[in-house]
Amino acid sequence: MTMTLRTPFRLDGGSVQTTYDYNRRVEQKIVNVMVTRTLERVGIPSYGGNVAALVFEQLDTLEFQDFKVDLASEVARRVSGVSILDIRIGTEDMNATITVRYSLPLTGPKTFTFDIDSLNEETPL
Repeated sequence: MTMTLRTPFRLDGGSVQTTYDYNRRVEQKIVNVMVTRTLERVGIPSYGGNVAALVFEQLDTLEFQDFKVDLASEVARRVSGVSILDIRIGTEDMNATITVRYSLPLTGPKTFTFDIDSLNEETPL
């Protein structure tokens, strides 16, 4: 079984946090793609879903559906084997949250939620 670093990068008791959980690794990759701002990556300016822009935007239903399609295709392009089934954005305790339903060939459909209002390098996923 492959071990990988947990993201966001953190030290725990003087050692780097890691994970063996395949689903957690995939979810970390999905979040990484979603929260990376367009033009943020040097050498790969098209990388990222730019989800942080949603915090300040008022999108009508059509624009939001278009955003979801673009976001799902960006994740599928950047995270191998992942099919995004649904993306829901809501508020929970006055925080913007994203719920992602995705599918992998070997594990089937999975769902996870993350908070985008307070997402930073210290946020545990």
